[in-house]
Amino acid sequence: MNRLSHLCTLALALAALLLGSCDEPYAYERHSYPFQILAIGNSYTENATVYLPDLLREKHDTNVRICRLIKRSSSLADHWQNHLTNAPVYRLDVGSWQGWRTIDSIVTLDQALAFAPWNIVVLQQVSWYSGLPASYQPCCDSLLSLVSRNAVRRRIAFHKTWAYSRYSASNDFAPYNYNQQNMDSAIASATAAIAPKFDIIIPSGDLIRALRSTSLNNCMDLTEDGSHLDLGLPALALSMLWYNDLISPFTRSRLFPTSVRPYQGKIDANSKDMRIIQEQINGLYTP
Repeated sequence: MNRLSHLCTLALALAALLLGSCDEPYAYERHSYPFQILAIGNSYTENATVYLPDLLREKHDTNVRICRLIKRSSSLADHWQNHLTNAPVYRLDVGSWQGWRTIDSIVTLDQALAFAPWNIVVLQQVSWYSGLPASYQPCCDSLLSLVSRNAVRRRIAFHKTWAYSRYSASNDFAPYNYNQQNMDSAIASATAAIAPKFDIIIPSGDLIRALRSTSLNNCMDLTEDGSHLDLGLPALALSMLWYNDLISPFTRSRLFPTSVRPYQGKIDANSKDMRIIQEQINGLYTP
């Protein structure tokens, strides 16, 4: 083979490689981890998982990956409709000990389910419907069937969300008569009704309610806008809860971190605030 022919062969091989990369631009993200979680949700899912990569890094949990399939303001019914229409409306975030990374912003629900062999899939209801039992069905059963059909080893978890701040003026608060206790009770009742259908219930709403009765509470009831959580300690508390409920049983790592860097700066694990969070998490599982 002469030099020109050799160069042409190399050029063709390189072109084929590049074309293959274009067909699957995130192929390197598809390698399997021993333990993988997919959370299908909205901005409340983002709130609750902000610090999971930090906790994974702090615990040296390099064998765990959590992905978020996000479409803000989406309800269970919206997710089911998006499946029926194969709508590419989601953002897919991949989280590991290396941090969060968005790998695609136009993903369908079915593509996400096929992205990896998930160990756990998490669902949640949109906040304003979370206390309205009629809003859960029949879409909840339909989504459960969809998830169950797509893998053998999946367990399905439900993210129980929290009530709005007492001072929220959002129209979404109206079904609960702008009363935080009413919304808390309604969420508890609606979640209890569908809980037997799930393998795991993540009691995020219970933890936020508990923290609101401590010195950590503030004038916004731990929120930044009346509904979404403050991205400091409240969001860190929920990431710790998710780690406890979903990841610790696999890694057998001690939940309590030695140090984490939330948005407000580094927090000592032995600080009063962190001890309060740990006490409230432990209290959720005390009979």
